[in-house]
Amino acid sequence: MLEKIIEVLSEYTDVDPKTITEKTNLRNDLALDSLQLINLSGALEDEFDVTISDRDAMNIQTVGDVLRFIEEQK
Repeated sequence: MLEKIIEVLSEYTDVDPKTITEKTNLRNDLALDSLQLINLSGALEDEFDVTISDRDAMNIQTVGDVLRFIEEQK
């Protein structure tokens, strides 16, 4: 599942997937702002068939957080 999350993130941000790890910070390392995080959550919802509230999206800090959140929803 991590590989798919990284694929979605790299497509959304145009960042080389080889540079994205579980510790990658969405705001600091990928330079995503609040609106981009909300839009990204929509892409993740579509890909993984989960629901991510705006509040949850704002609390997710790292790729590892994304992974854990999606695993909890499944």
